[in-house]
Amino acid sequence: MKKGFTLIELVVVIAILGILAAILIPVTSGFIREANEQTDIANAKLLFSTAAITMPSLSLPVGDYSAEADGSSPKAFQEFLGSNWPTSRLTGEPMIIRINSTNPEYLITIVRKKGESEEFYVPQAGHFQ
Repeated sequence: MKKGFTLIELVVVIAILGILAAILIPVTSGFIREANEQTDIANAKLLFSTAAITMPSLSLPVGDYSAEADGSSPKAFQEFLGSNWPTSRLTGEPMIIRINSTNPEYLITIVRKKGESEEFYVPQAGHFQ
């Protein structure tokens, strides 16, 4: 009596594994993208809260605030954020705090750069637009 598998049995097992991989890879990549989006939203909430707390006490001027050249947080925000400024997990770019005194509804805006375009965090909705 021979021991081992025939060539047909091995080919069938490899085909089944290939089909399972073809099903799971797209599903997994969707989960990874959603996890990265949720990380960006959490970072935007952190930046928004930090700006709301820091702005009145330090009288920050109108403008954009982002990571320093070495990726560290600006001095005004280090107490709340530590030394590392949050970057987008989707784009790899540092997020931006934009303080705008001309429009009170959008006094503080969190911006995520996506190539040449910008996406804005909407705190009431809890997502980027």
